[in-house]
Amino acid sequence: MSHIRVVVVQMEDDGQRTELTHVDFPEEDVAALTPKGVLDHLEATTQETGNAVLRQVLQARWGRSDGAVTEADRHRISP
Repeated sequence: MSHIRVVVVQMEDDGQRTELTHVDFPEEDVAALTPKGVLDHLEATTQETGNAVLRQVLQARWGRSDGAVTEADRHRISP
């Protein structure tokens, strides 16, 4: 059975890709879904999964920025 996965990669200038993280959307129990509740359920799980993706992206961006800022500051204050 297939599923949906969001993959976050870091792209280098030369086109090289490095996978930073991936998040899989949860499998749906179709038997448990009702016609009235299916859209609400899908919206809720999409939002939860999307927030998980954004947290991972924020962590990756913070790691890159923090390292660069720390290195620049180290050069600025070193004798």
